[in-house]
Amino acid sequence: MSQIRLTNEQKLRICKHQDDNPRITQTALAAWTKDAFDLQKALSQAAISKIIKKRKELEAMDTTDLSAKRPRTVQHPAVEEAVAFWVLQCQHRGAALTGDLIRAKAQTFAGSMGVSEENISFSHGWLHKL
Repeated sequence: MSQIRLTNEQKLRICKHQDDNPRITQTALAAWTKDAFDLQKALSQAAISKIIKKRKELEAMDTTDLSAKRPRTVQHPAVEEAVAFWVLQCQHRGAALTGDLIRAKAQTFAGSMGVSEENISFSHGWLHKL
Protein backbone atom coordinates (compact mmCIF):
# COMPACT_ATOMS: atom_id res chain seq x y z
CA MET A 1 0.00 0.00 0.00
CA SER A 2 1.27 3.49 -0.79
CA GLN A 3 2.42 6.03 1.74
CA ILE A 4 -0.15 8.54 3.02
CA ARG A 5 0.80 12.15 2.34
CA LEU A 6 -1.18 14.85 4.08
CA THR A 7 -1.08 18.52 3.23
CA ASN A 8 0.30 20.88 5.84
CA GLU A 9 -3.23 22.23 6.24
CA GLN A 10 -4.49 18.74 7.12
CA LYS A 11 -1.66 18.36 9.62
CA LEU A 12 -2.64 21.65 11.20
CA ARG A 13 -6.25 20.42 11.42
CA ILE A 14 -4.99 17.39 13.33
CA CYS A 15 -3.31 19.70 15.85
CA LYS A 16 -6.47 21.79 16.17
CA HIS A 17 -8.61 18.68 16.62
CA GLN A 18 -6.32 17.70 19.48
CA ASP A 19 -6.85 21.17 21.01
CA ASP A 20 -10.61 20.76 20.74
CA ASN A 21 -10.39 17.30 22.32
CA PRO A 22 -7.63 17.54 24.95
CA ARG A 23 -8.19 14.00 26.29
CA ILE A 24 -7.95 12.31 22.89
CA THR A 25 -5.15 9.77 22.53
CA GLN A 26 -2.82 9.84 19.57
CA THR A 27 -4.21 6.49 18.44
CA ALA A 28 -7.76 7.88 18.52
CA LEU A 29 -6.54 10.97 16.70
CA ALA A 30 -5.06 8.71 14.02
CA ALA A 31 -8.43 6.95 13.66
CA TRP A 32 -10.14 10.35 13.37
CA THR A 33 -7.86 11.31 10.46
CA LYS A 34 -9.03 8.28 8.49
CA ASP A 35 -12.63 9.53 8.55
CA ALA A 36 -11.90 13.26 8.47
CA PHE A 37 -9.63 13.07 5.41
CA ASP A 38 -11.22 10.02 3.75
CA LEU A 39 -8.01 8.00 3.88
CA GLN A 40 -7.70 4.33 2.93
CA LYS A 41 -6.15 3.60 6.31
CA ALA A 42 -5.48 5.48 9.53
CA LEU A 43 -2.15 7.12 10.18
CA SER A 44 0.13 5.45 12.68
CA GLN A 45 0.49 6.78 16.21
CA ALA A 46 4.12 7.61 15.37
CA ALA A 47 3.03 9.73 12.39
CA ILE A 48 0.58 11.63 14.61
CA SER A 49 3.35 12.20 17.15
CA LYS A 50 5.64 13.68 14.48
CA ILE A 51 2.86 15.97 13.25
CA ILE A 52 2.17 17.23 16.77
CA LYS A 53 5.88 17.88 17.37
CA LYS A 54 5.94 20.11 14.26
CA ARG A 55 2.92 22.09 15.41
CA LYS A 56 4.69 25.44 15.86
CA GLU A 57 6.26 25.10 12.42
CA LEU A 58 2.83 24.38 10.90
CA GLU A 59 1.20 27.33 12.68
CA ALA A 60 3.90 29.67 11.40
CA MET A 61 3.44 28.65 7.76
CA ASP A 62 2.23 30.96 5.05
CA THR A 63 -1.15 30.02 3.56
CA THR A 64 0.51 28.99 0.28
CA ASP A 65 2.74 26.56 2.19
CA LEU A 66 -0.25 24.98 3.92
CA SER A 67 -1.46 23.43 0.67
CA ALA A 68 1.89 21.71 0.09
CA LYS A 69 2.46 18.08 0.98
CA ARG A 70 6.19 18.44 1.44
CA PRO A 71 8.52 21.37 1.94
CA ARG A 72 10.27 22.83 -1.05
CA THR A 73 13.71 24.22 -0.49
CA VAL A 74 15.11 27.06 -2.53
CA GLN A 75 18.35 25.95 -4.14
CA HIS A 76 19.74 29.44 -4.74
CA PRO A 77 18.12 31.85 -2.26
CA ALA A 78 20.34 34.81 -3.20
CA VAL A 79 19.20 34.59 -6.83
CA GLU A 80 15.56 34.28 -5.85
CA GLU A 81 15.83 37.18 -3.42
CA ALA A 82 17.45 39.38 -6.09
CA VAL A 83 14.74 38.50 -8.61
CA ALA A 84 11.95 39.15 -6.10
CA PHE A 85 13.45 42.55 -5.21
CA TRP A 86 13.83 43.43 -8.91
CA VAL A 87 10.20 42.44 -9.61
CA LEU A 88 9.00 44.62 -6.73
CA GLN A 89 11.03 47.56 -8.05
CA CYS A 90 9.56 47.11 -11.53
CA GLN A 91 6.04 46.90 -10.15
CA HIS A 92 6.61 50.04 -8.10
CA ARG A 93 7.68 51.87 -11.29
CA GLY A 94 4.64 50.50 -13.13
CA ALA A 95 6.73 48.49 -15.59
CA ALA A 96 5.02 45.68 -17.48
CA LEU A 97 6.60 42.31 -16.72
CA THR A 98 6.27 39.05 -18.59
CA GLY A 99 7.30 35.59 -17.49
CA ASP A 100 9.99 35.49 -20.17
CA LEU A 101 11.41 38.82 -19.00
CA ILE A 102 11.52 37.69 -15.37
CA ARG A 103 13.21 34.40 -16.33
CA ALA A 104 15.78 36.27 -18.46
CA LYS A 105 16.57 38.61 -15.57
CA ALA A 106 16.84 35.63 -13.22
CA GLN A 107 19.39 34.03 -15.57
CA THR A 108 21.35 37.30 -15.58
CA PHE A 109 21.36 37.43 -11.78
CA ALA A 110 22.37 33.77 -11.57
CA GLY A 111 25.26 34.30 -13.99
CA SER A 112 26.49 37.35 -12.08
CA MET A 113 26.40 35.32 -8.85
CA GLY A 114 28.43 32.50 -10.34
CA VAL A 115 25.61 29.96 -10.59
CA SER A 116 26.13 27.79 -13.67
CA GLU A 117 23.22 27.22 -16.05
CA GLU A 118 23.44 23.46 -15.44
CA ASN A 119 22.68 23.98 -11.74
CA ILE A 120 19.56 26.11 -12.10
CA SER A 121 16.37 26.25 -14.14
CA PHE A 122 13.66 28.84 -14.27
CA SER A 123 10.56 26.83 -15.15
CA HIS A 124 6.99 28.05 -15.34
CA GLY A 125 6.44 26.40 -11.96
CA TRP A 126 9.35 28.31 -10.46
CA LEU A 127 7.93 31.54 -11.81
CA HIS A 128 4.53 30.96 -10.18
CA LYS A 129 6.14 30.09 -6.84
CA LEU A 130 8.18 33.28 -6.91
